[in-house]
Amino acid sequence: MAVTSFIKHLIAAMQHPTLRSGRKDIAFDEAQYDFPDEQHTDLQPRNVSRACSGRSGRDRQIANDAQQMGAAQGDTSLNRVSPLMKIKGGMMKQTSVVLGLLMAPASAWAACPNSADLNNGIQLVQSDGLVEVFRSAADDYVQVDVVLPDGEQTQYVLARGVYLVERAAFDDGEVDPTSRVTNEFETPAARLPLPQAGTEFRGNQRVHEIYQTYDEKVHVQWQDAVSMNFGRCSYTVIPGHVEYVNSRTSYTEGLHYLPQLGLAYVSSYQGAAMDAPSTFRVVRIEKAKG
Repeated sequence: MAVTSFIKHLIAAMQHPTLRSGRKDIAFDEAQYDFPDEQHTDLQPRNVSRACSGRSGRDRQIANDAQQMGAAQGDTSLNRVSPLMKIKGGMMKQTSVVLGLLMAPASAWAACPNSADLNNGIQLVQSDGLVEVFRSAADDYVQVDVVLPDGEQTQYVLARGVYLVERAAFDDGEVDPTSRVTNEFETPAARLPLPQAGTEFRGNQRVHEIYQTYDEKVHVQWQDAVSMNFGRCSYTVIPGHVEYVNSRTSYTEGLHYLPQLGLAYVSSYQGAAMDAPSTFRVVRIEKAKG
């Protein structure tokens, strides 16, 4: 299944709609929108936006209702601080730099990037045109800007360039607060282990979504290193996969960690209801411009 085919099901993949306050649970009225509970069983891969910029009126009303209900009940999830907020003023800011990358001349990427290029950005281009730009955001954090072939943009943050700690989508150039998901690991970012061939890591995280907060187990396993070509650039790659398990579902992401760059990208995704994983192939790795 191609990455872009997920977009048709993005709203169906949003978080289970229950707002929790300190006093009582408020059930979101799914029946009002023809939104069956069975749809809330699978999350989506991090490199696909969780909220389409071209939403229908119905989907926008769902988001608006959620914001109003959260405000009425003193829910603070819409205003949750990004892991980078205290360090760099926050992650979720759309800029023209990302879109400009798509138009940069080939001469801008004259040499294969290395980890030092994370300061200005390293661009990964997938076979279907999806672009991910990885940038150092703060100590132990890498911010990733994603541009889908249709121009939609989303962002996520990785601890140590590997572990997903936050993601959100843009709507009309602004962060859609209903799409923000924050993962809080028990282990501090600086102590999360970097991938090494033949190793594994087990951890726990608390996931904060607009409608609820829940605990999730994380199990990461790394395989033997291989050499892979990405256009004219060749890198050592440590393949691995991370399994996420919570009380309502489970899903698995395949990861490719490139130690020479200090980053991992998603190579596959399989939700609990999927018969086979979706795969994502990076065809070029280049220096980002700007």
